[in-house]
Amino acid sequence: MKRMKTLINLSFIVIFTTHSFLLRSQDFVTYSTSLPGMAQGSCDWADIDNDGYLDLAIMGANSVGQPLTKIYRNNAGVFIDINANLTGLKNGSVRFSDYDNDGDYDLLVCGSDFNSKSHTLLYKNENGSFSQSSNTFQGICNGMAIFVDYDNDGLLDILLSGDTLSYNGFTRIYHNLGNDTFEEVDFGFPAVISASLSYGDYDNDGDFDLLLSGDIGGAYYTKLYRNDMGVFTEIPVNLEGVGAGFSLWMDFDKDGDHDILLMGNDLTLTPIFKIYRNEGSGNFQEVFVGITGMALGNISIADYNND
Repeated sequence: MKRMKTLINLSFIVIFTTHSFLLRSQDFVTYSTSLPGMAQGSCDWADIDNDGYLDLAIMGANSVGQPLTKIYRNNAGVFIDINANLTGLKNGSVRFSDYDNDGDYDLLVCGSDFNSKSHTLLYKNENGSFSQSSNTFQGICNGMAIFVDYDNDGLLDILLSGDTLSYNGFTRIYHNLGNDTFEEVDFGFPAVISASLSYGDYDNDGDFDLLLSGDIGGAYYTKLYRNDMGVFTEIPVNLEGVGAGFSLWMDFDKDGDHDILLMGNDLTLTPIFKIYRNEGSGNFQEVFVGITGMALGNISIADYNND
């Protein structure tokens, strides 16, 4: 199963280092492509045809506000629309992964269409051709749908959280039963609008824990759920609540455990950017990094200077 991918965010990249004296000179060159500019969108990379080049999926609104979902094949640096005939969506997310364990990357996308109807759609990759799965999931927008093997059975499940477009939040896991079959599971997660989801093993017990942030009942929250063999328990931690933002697990200090990065609006609608160091035993301590607060954005983490 393919778990590791090179991640590049097309909207913006946030870069920081904990040791400035280790910085080395790096040159960045603008690379021109024919890819459309997108707003209210998301993107992801994967080698969908196993040719050694990372291909690109994008979703969002184009320059005239039309929702689009596209896959571009990377032909040695030239991006070609494969005309996959995917439902055009905006205000959501797009993710590649191999949910059926057949050795190629499938596609999961959520968002709202041209008629403001919300969708969560799964597309199977069969030799580079994508077809919609017969599975039915709750449609959401203003949120995320991601793949994660929450019960360590070797099958990627689907976790989604967002707005059903009736101003009702929705957070669920769809358990992958194999044979292209999913079962909805309600763990009692809160109904979240403007949701962000991230998973990581913060307690190093071998399973994926959940970080969930967004608007819950008109207030902003960031919640941590510990996963114990497929059972989730909320852990009381003092994390800033954020909306219209992004939450992410990362080991920023290279001590072997997952820390927390948050960005978005706080309760006063002030954009923030915060990092919480994992001190162990479920304790997190805020670390000042001096990065300007942002909202309505996205983050990817990478070691750009190879230190």
